[in-house]
Amino acid sequence: MAPEERIELSVVTVSPDGLDALEDTLAALRAQSGVDRMELVVVAPREVPADPKSLAGFGATRRVAVGEIETLAPAIAAGMRAASGPVVAYAEEHSLPEPGWAEALISRHRGPWAAVAWSLENANSKTLTSWAHLLVDFGPAVAPVESGECMGPLPWHHVSYKREELLARDDRLEELLETESLLHDELRAEGRRIYLEGRAASRHLNVSRLRPHLASHYFEGRASAATRARTQRWSPARRLAHAVGSPLIPLVRLRRLIPDVRRVRARSGRRWALIPRLGLGLAVTALGEAVGYLFGPGRSRRRLLAVELDRRDHLSD
Repeated sequence: MAPEERIELSVVTVSPDGLDALEDTLAALRAQSGVDRMELVVVAPREVPADPKSLAGFGATRRVAVGEIETLAPAIAAGMRAASGPVVAYAEEHSLPEPGWAEALISRHRGPWAAVAWSLENANSKTLTSWAHLLVDFGPAVAPVESGECMGPLPWHHVSYKREELLARDDRLEELLETESLLHDELRAEGRRIYLEGRAASRHLNVSRLRPHLASHYFEGRASAATRARTQRWSPARRLAHAVGSPLIPLVRLRRLIPDVRRVRARSGRRWALIPRLGLGLAVTALGEAVGYLFGPGRSRRRLLAVELDRRDHLSD
């Protein structure tokens, strides 16, 4: 059997320059029990030299050079197009898969699921800002979670997909990966089923300095709102209505986060002290959304790139 025929999971990861920035992520992937059935796809601005030590053990490897990376979604899309496995996942440089992650995804995708999300552990859990960042971004998927079919929000960048579902949307893949909830909404609208797998988890490094925490949520809110309004062809009146109503969104989202705060209370320490920090992050996100609806994304995606590809510069712990 050719190596490519054994591949059951392709894992795409993006580096700002070479393999050194991916050292921890690659180590976590090499430690997976299903590594010989995994294809690693490394996307970088320039051709990445072969490195037997870093790339050892994988069933197959691909290295994709894309030129200057200005925003993240096109780089991820390039990696997913280059992947050959029946299932494709994106592994962030700051989210380290736990043992059993690959096996759990491979096993679950043998069922009817178009997409399988995984849960997130807090890899730097000493600060309130770290917990606030994790919960604002991924609340329902923060460990511990119960496995099962998922009808609610999914954690962006922490969802694996059957490759055929991505190829069916090839001409719009960058756009859907920019605001990944659009892809999830589209899958559900077409009758596809989505699963949240609690047995699969990754340890996620979260922004723990207050200023970059707030800035990243402002830019993410602006970018995602602008993308949603553009792709769904909202009228100026609808954009204005959502911008005017945006101050109410933090209250709604904060109420929805309370069960998640309770669920992780043993891990997050002073759980109720989190509420003001969560409220602040949600308010800044809503402000970004209002600006995005009215004025478009601006340079928000580019401003987010440093937070996504060099997370350690934004940690206090």
